[in-house]
Amino acid sequence: MPKPVFLKITVLFFFAVIFFAPLCYSVSENNAASSVVTNTSSSVKLAPQNSAAEFALKKARLYLKQSSWDPAKEWFEKAIAQDQNSAKAYEGLSQFYLHSKDWDKAQELAEKAIQLSPDLADAYADLLVVHQKLGRWIEGINAADKAIALNPHLARVYYYRGLLYYDQGLPEEAVKSYVKVLDLDPQFPDIHTSLGLAYGAADYADLEMQEYQKAVALNPNQASAQRSLGLAYTKKEKYEMAIEAFHRSLELDPQDAQTYLALGNVYKKQNQMDKALEAYEKGASFAPEEKDIQLQLAPLYVEKFLWAKALPVFEKIKAREGEDFKDYDVLGTVYIQNSLFDKAIAAYQKAIELSPDDDVDYYNLGNAYNGKKQLDLAVEQYKKAVEMNPKDGDYAFALGVAYCKKGQGILAEEAYKKSAQLGSRQAPELRKYIDSSCSVKQRLAKPKF
Repeated sequence: MPKPVFLKITVLFFFAVIFFAPLCYSVSENNAASSVVTNTSSSVKLAPQNSAAEFALKKARLYLKQSSWDPAKEWFEKAIAQDQNSAKAYEGLSQFYLHSKDWDKAQELAEKAIQLSPDLADAYADLLVVHQKLGRWIEGINAADKAIALNPHLARVYYYRGLLYYDQGLPEEAVKSYVKVLDLDPQFPDIHTSLGLAYGAADYADLEMQEYQKAVALNPNQASAQRSLGLAYTKKEKYEMAIEAFHRSLELDPQDAQTYLALGNVYKKQNQMDKALEAYEKGASFAPEEKDIQLQLAPLYVEKFLWAKALPVFEKIKAREGEDFKDYDVLGTVYIQNSLFDKAIAAYQKAIELSPDDDVDYYNLGNAYNGKKQLDLAVEQYKKAVEMNPKDGDYAFALGVAYCKKGQGILAEEAYKKSAQLGSRQAPELRKYIDSSCSVKQRLAKPKF
């Protein structure tokens, strides 16, 4: 009978466990709950975290992730109000000011976060962004190195380190950083465009184009990617494809002056000057002070004899460049064509000062004096031009006209003969002018000295 007794005991034990175990667990659970309730103050001391601050911080982080900047700022400030030692709240608020481009405030908050938590990698990342934006190369690299040492998985650190290298003319190093960004986050915004720029600066044209094509494939509605692709096509002399890319970019961002500039440059390479001029003027309408557009417009206006339009453009270029401005000879011509003879005289005098051996400047200075009817001064400058370049028949023509205006017919006749002998196309005009404006008496009169 030992075997049946053993079985009975086993069965009874089994039922006892099933019946009493829930009761024991319930009592234990109730006791634990009672302990939490009755020892609330002591539990707070053991866990000093401020629940209100943590809640505000979580809300702020959620808004930050959604790029809802103003609510994020509000909740980060609430978190700080609840817990003034919350390093993460200061760091998050720093990101808001980075977005607002308030670099000083962003730096102040990032440094506060580091003071509270020296191992907070994101705060060093914020400092890196500030230094990159303000062109602080050494400080930026130091902040990047510190952030990577603390957390080697922050994609934005490698991205901004890449920007630092690119800004310093180190495209190979920038490429390495950007490739690391792709390893960590293949969807990182603008990474393909930035990598394309770095490849381009490093003279890897094919890789540059591939990156821009990837950027466009990922986001065909990104105007900057379309423009960058157009620039890559331009570099490869695929002008029609470049024009197409620039037009797509302008459909997305119709007020981007840089794209109009790039489009104008392509049309210029194709010798489509009217279209180039139209593109440059459109760009200038959105960015009137853009110097690269002005530098393209100025010679085109001169080439097309659009003197009234050329005037304000040249004056802007001169004002901006100051002592570095060199095109006084062209500026003088623009002034003459706008009947601004005093300004033309000053411009040509400056041109002669910079290049005293240029006979054209003396000739043009004579034209400016001629415009003011200061004929003696005009003759003086024409003579200098003839002395410097006696084979230019146009100088003899201008001298003949001035002599005729002064009533010195014999000298005018001599100038005409010289002009015709040198094959000046203007010689027949001088002949007509002498015949109509200089009387026979004047032509036979002895010159006055």
